[in-house]
Amino acid sequence: MEYVERNYVNVCEKETCSFEEKIEAIEQRVASIRAVIRCILNYKLQSKYPIEHLEECIEMLTRQKEDQAALCVIYEAKTPEQANVNQLGSTNPSSPTGTKSLNSASFSARTPSCTLDHSNAMPIILMNMSGEDLQNFLNKHLKEHKLLRSEVFSALLMSLDSGMLVLEALVGFYPPDYQKEEIEFNRNIIRQSCILLLEQFMELSPGIKPEAKLEASKLAFAWKAKMMGEMENHLAILGFLLLVGSYRLASAFDKDELESLYHKVSPHVNTSEICHALGISDNTSRSDDLPSIEESKRHKAQCCTDESICNNTDMKCEGHDVICNCASSLHRTLDPALLVLDAFRSCHPTKLGRCENFPSVMRSFSDLLDQLREVSPEIKPHVKVGAIAFAVDWYSTLIGSQLNISEFLAFVQLLAIYKIIDSFHSDALFGLLEKVQPTERVVTLFKILGLIDKIRCFVQNLINKKQWMVAFTYVYEFDLVNLVSPVMLLRDYVRHSEEIAKQILHAGNSSHRAQMKAISYEINALRNAVRHIVDRGLQSEYSPSQLQEQIETLQFQMSNSSQSSSNRNFTAKFQQVKTNKGTCRPAPIAQVRKEFMKKRSAPAGDTDVIHRTRRKQNFKRHRHLSTRR
Repeated sequence: MEYVERNYVNVCEKETCSFEEKIEAIEQRVASIRAVIRCILNYKLQSKYPIEHLEECIEMLTRQKEDQAALCVIYEAKTPEQANVNQLGSTNPSSPTGTKSLNSASFSARTPSCTLDHSNAMPIILMNMSGEDLQNFLNKHLKEHKLLRSEVFSALLMSLDSGMLVLEALVGFYPPDYQKEEIEFNRNIIRQSCILLLEQFMELSPGIKPEAKLEASKLAFAWKAKMMGEMENHLAILGFLLLVGSYRLASAFDKDELESLYHKVSPHVNTSEICHALGISDNTSRSDDLPSIEESKRHKAQCCTDESICNNTDMKCEGHDVICNCASSLHRTLDPALLVLDAFRSCHPTKLGRCENFPSVMRSFSDLLDQLREVSPEIKPHVKVGAIAFAVDWYSTLIGSQLNISEFLAFVQLLAIYKIIDSFHSDALFGLLEKVQPTERVVTLFKILGLIDKIRCFVQNLINKKQWMVAFTYVYEFDLVNLVSPVMLLRDYVRHSEEIAKQILHAGNSSHRAQMKAISYEINALRNAVRHIVDRGLQSEYSPSQLQEQIETLQFQMSNSSQSSSNRNFTAKFQQVKTNKGTCRPAPIAQVRKEFMKKRSAPAGDTDVIHRTRRKQNFKRHRHLSTRR
């Protein structure tokens, strides 16, 4: 264990260490901790070596591994060699391009289960939205598009299928005729959101899967046909050119036609990058602009991992601010509370489901709310109404489900920051609190919500439900030792365990199996009590040696019961063998009786033969007697 720990520390401190080496060191440390846990459980050493801390270490290391794997994907996606592969692969639409980095990690089809720093909270949420929800979110926040550019870029960078995600989000650029009056947003707003996505996707220049390229090709031809009726609309032309350029479809269209369309919208676009993507020349661009494109991409990708760049909000990239820290975006947006709420509503747990990366998304929810709390925004009435509706809908998914601590924290943070605690009865929150392990953050949030005064009633309800150990934990976490005696809780818990053991014994009719089950239950309960006494330093008030003596007594009873059971089994087996030997003596009589019954049941023909034989024997016997007379 010490060797593995030393190796882990050395690897993490090495600046030249690769992602693979770090992941391997983490896996070795997790394996060693799991081996220790197995030994503790096998030899029943939980009272001396609690495994809770070790399980927390495994969870922390698992998060670190996910972080390293996600950063590895981001790094590999932006290497110069990968960019060259992408450019070479664009000439062959039938071959998959730039998928090396995607195949290097075992993530889900759409998104990696990653946990990065606070600056990635918003991108992770955007990444887990559906394409339609992502577009709706951008439609609602048209004025924040400039601030959201880097968040969208990071989301696409972390997504493992950004090509299909963007295609899903382009729905509505040309809505069907029967839906023109039904669309919620103005067509120009929808198109600006689509253009934002396509611009960031083109800057990212990721590997595009063949199926995504095929769908993009079909969409491009459909857009071109519809665009001919809107040649004066620069958004329609720009959207088409960005679609063609970002999905590398220029070879499917006439170069002169693309160049003619480009000159119609050149005042509205970044000339160097779109010309480079379309493979056309622009007289207004300088010859040294092309190298700066790749520099810009590497610069922007680095924002996702370089903390110093993330904190530099004055940096400019491709004509707009690079804001890697989401808190900076929240400071500068017009209504940060509405921005965060809409992000949550677009990535709602009811839509997301309990998928593999669900805990990661919930942690991002919590991180984003922390950043919102630092901003201290004004909660406008209409935003508060929306938050209440969202919270009620969210709460309905928490009832009866296995509650994740990250999800519980995010939910309670939402109530605290949007000041909507009055919309929920305190019993509803305490009902959720029973399902999670109390932490320092939970205690802090409940203090913010003003629920500390009701904690004592909550603990008393736990005692009434005979959940003494849960109540014991909350007594210490919420500093109620002077109001509720933890020693009394432990004594009641031990007394109740004895009653449960008697019930188990009675239900099993005092059989050997019931005895073993009852004794095991009581031993485990006593060990649990001893561990809590030692952890909280209560030896002077409740002697653990007394409980340890009870444990030894019960172990002795279990040993005797097992030995008695073995003796009874041996005696029963011996008697069975002896009985079987005794039944062998009357075997001849049984054989005669069997033959007699066989004769009685013989067929009719056989019976006549037997009767004739008997008559002959009787006749001879009669003649013999007559001669003697």
